[in-house]
Amino acid sequence: FEAGDFVLQQNKRHVFTKQLAEWNTDGWSIHLIFSNNGEIERFTELMGDSILAGIETSLGELAHGFTVPNIKLAVLSSAELFGRYQVSNNRKNTHLEHQRRARAQTDILDIEKGDLVVHTEYGVGRFQDISVDIDGTEEISIRYRDGAILCVPIDQAHLLAKYVGMGGKEPQLTKLGDAKWARTRKAAESSIMDYAAQLLRLQAQRQTLKGKGHPPDTKWMWEFENSFRYTETPDQLTAIQDAKADMESLKPMDRLICGDVGFGKTEVAIRAAFKAVTGGKQAAILVPTTVLAEQHWRTFRERMSDYPIRVELLNRFRKPKEIRETLRGLADGSVDIVIGTHRLVSNDVNFKNLGVAIIDEEQRFGVKHKEKFKELFSGIDLMTLSATPIPRTLYLSLMGTRDMSTIDTAPPNKVPVKTSICGYDERIIRTAITREMDRGGQTFFLHNRVKTIEMMRDKILALVPNAKIVIGHGQMEKDELEQVMRTFVNGDADILLATTIIESGI
Repeated sequence: FEAGDFVLQQNKRHVFTKQLAEWNTDGWSIHLIFSNNGEIERFTELMGDSILAGIETSLGELAHGFTVPNIKLAVLSSAELFGRYQVSNNRKNTHLEHQRRARAQTDILDIEKGDLVVHTEYGVGRFQDISVDIDGTEEISIRYRDGAILCVPIDQAHLLAKYVGMGGKEPQLTKLGDAKWARTRKAAESSIMDYAAQLLRLQAQRQTLKGKGHPPDTKWMWEFENSFRYTETPDQLTAIQDAKADMESLKPMDRLICGDVGFGKTEVAIRAAFKAVTGGKQAAILVPTTVLAEQHWRTFRERMSDYPIRVELLNRFRKPKEIRETLRGLADGSVDIVIGTHRLVSNDVNFKNLGVAIIDEEQRFGVKHKEKFKELFSGIDLMTLSATPIPRTLYLSLMGTRDMSTIDTAPPNKVPVKTSICGYDERIIRTAITREMDRGGQTFFLHNRVKTIEMMRDKILALVPNAKIVIGHGQMEKDELEQVMRTFVNGDADILLATTIIESGI
């Protein structure tokens, strides 16, 4: 007899009690083995005290119960009664091995022939193919310098990773048997440890330094907050109050504002910047793309249009004269708020009295960019905004090293996203795009293959001839891609046909 997880399933309890009654009627000896006294108490609480009449209970560990009909003996285990089946180490190891093998094969599917790969022990090589040897074992062939071939069993694919370089320069293939790769890896590990120590030192320095405390809210702040045309959500108000309290304290603020897209993180940043400016200080907003920088620039200028606050934009699309004037204004204090890309961390950017720095879409920046920003302005208030914080940022926040405010409540009357999953149907595509164009809206069309993206544009034009389509993908020149994004954001195109490049800060 196997009772199963009867405690959790009401419909199984009567089966269990019926079986016990039959055993008792036939004169069986029944033993229940529990792991601890708590399980006995829980068992009697669920089944009643009378259930143990005529049953022997013992403490011990028993994975599975058993019966011996010849001597009318039944031994039952609490592991089965409560549904807590134990798995042997061999079964666990086999399951983990299957998981690891499946994960390795999935990763290999992302690598195409000719791609550069890095083997933990042997260095940089070029992926050839996957073959099967005479024993039926799948092997990954990697070509190294001088034509040497390394065959890696498929179950060791976790030692391989696709090469991700910087600067667009292709590396030289490693020579098998050469000690250079071991030295390179050791130097990289040492460099990582040094950089980790630098990050720790910088964070400790921010914890001990005295910040530039901002004055309490003024009448202007009250008027500015009441001019907001939307109703703040409770979470949004809490995040704003947390940020303002941090800014008024002498300890430098280091707060993460975490919330979904459209939940009001930008308004928290706007009020923090306004508080800094009305307190006599400057504010800097660092964003990952020029498109997002221009969006924020328009939003900040619109919100602060009734006040004598100068908001400027700093990115590579600005004219040289405009950049010089902005840099001069930051240095002499005539520019109150600057919104920019990585250009903000350049050596020629100097602030007269910076009070708060805000990093938007912080997951889009590399660690060095963000930490350089902290290092340049170690004593100022820092706020980061993100819908999807990177694990390091989230870990620091959860551990209490950084403060965190979460905005979980959607704004009033926010229409939820409707997701429909269906097969490829050009009638559905035409209907969706036409409906969007009729209401004056725009459409993202994701087609994640650069080779056939032009063909997809022709198909869409055949379906919707009067639509204006722009194309964006990662193989385009940076200036050309930025221009495509600007065209779409400005409303000069109906459809953005793009690869997953659309994830980058739009």
